[in-house]
Amino acid sequence: MATFVMDVVICTLVILLVCYILRHIVKFPVYIIPVFSAVCSVVLLFSSFFKGEWGGMGLGAIGLVLLLASVLPFMLSALFFKADDGKNRELSGKWRHMAFCYQKNGT
Repeated sequence: MATFVMDVVICTLVILLVCYILRHIVKFPVYIIPVFSAVCSVVLLFSSFFKGEWGGMGLGAIGLVLLLASVLPFMLSALFFKADDGKNRELSGKWRHMAFCYQKNGT
């Protein structure tokens, strides 16, 4: 059981790290990588039923680890990366005008 939990934690950290690195290199939604990982894990889970025997159990375990490890980064990336986007964005339109008026009036 401890190795299963460690596998989930390691896969979660790897997926989060890949999301973080690719977010700064290529501009695309961060959610794509966990969703892709979840789709691959579901394919592994279904293929484990057709494989059967010990090999099928191994594929099922790997698929379950990947499924759990892709759900956690999906939620964590929604929390952490979304909050980071708001800080780096420049104010636009109405909000820029309001911020200028606030600085001008000092209130």
